[in-house]
Amino acid sequence: MRLNHFLADRLGYIVLFLLNTLLAVLVVQLDLARQGASLLLGNVAYLIVLSACGLAAFLLYDYARNRAYYRELEAASREEGGLERALLVRSRGTTEQRLVREALERAYRTYADALSRSTRAQERQLHQLQQWAHQMKTPIAVIDLLAQSEEERGGERPEAMASVREEAERLNGYVSMMLEAARLERFETDVRVRRVDAASIARGAINEYRSAWIRYGVFPRLAAEEAPYWVETDEKWASFVCKQLLGNALKYSAAAGGTRVEVRLARTPEGVRLEVADEGIGIPPEDMPRVFEPFFTGANGRLVAESTGMGLYVAKEACDRLGHRLSISSSPGAGTTATVLFADTGALFREPLGR
Repeated sequence: MRLNHFLADRLGYIVLFLLNTLLAVLVVQLDLARQGASLLLGNVAYLIVLSACGLAAFLLYDYARNRAYYRELEAASREEGGLERALLVRSRGTTEQRLVREALERAYRTYADALSRSTRAQERQLHQLQQWAHQMKTPIAVIDLLAQSEEERGGERPEAMASVREEAERLNGYVSMMLEAARLERFETDVRVRRVDAASIARGAINEYRSAWIRYGVFPRLAAEEAPYWVETDEKWASFVCKQLLGNALKYSAAAGGTRVEVRLARTPEGVRLEVADEGIGIPPEDMPRVFEPFFTGANGRLVAESTGMGLYVAKEACDRLGHRLSISSSPGAGTTATVLFADTGALFREPLGR
């Protein structure tokens, strides 16, 4: 705190002190007037100047005594971080400062205890959720395998087995989505950045849906004539993002009767651009600002029952934390194009991986 701010905070005391000094001079003058005498003007000026000098000396002393305390408060107010900034205030020169320090310490201990309990509870919940998701994947895989075996043997109800496999794939997708959303909470511990080929990631994601492409009569096309397209990313997360965009393209193309989904890769001055374009139902303009919000399904969610509102949210969060840019453009009835821009080589490491 600067001296002028210090004096401005005490302006009321200063004015009151000067008024009291003038009042004292006035009382003395009135008493002398009853005796036929009067104070000399020079004496009055001397008393006022002397009182003002005493006041100034006291204010300077008080400012010097509390200066360290004010500096600590200013540092705590400017410092980035949580309530631990309160620990920067260490001065105990006066009773007021001691009480403030003790209050801040108690608030910090309460905050730290509550945060520790919340963190432990969140970690337990995350662990249980991940364990449940992993356990669910095993019976889902068994169901899919049994249905596939029954189909291959030419069972009596091939349509029913095909429906069972479809539902098993859908259930597996939901479980995987839940698992990836949970992993976002510990993103920095679940990421491994290296140089990979974006074309291989896209090709692998397309193959993941090979049965669904045939089932819905939608045909994917990969335009990557200049492969390989080297990018720096986490292969697992990049594959998840690509599969999510392809899954949406497939789902909404099938709903609109579209037959093509195109995946395009291109090099730009900013980096490698991956686009997933479909012939689906498109997104209404009023829903576009909210497509990346969690659990938001919009108007299309009422048309396609499989919509959860989590896919684009998780994909966007993963891209942001990896330093990539995910954007969506769409026109109702004309389809949607999702674009992922991978930064140039080396640019990724200039940004933090976690939040």
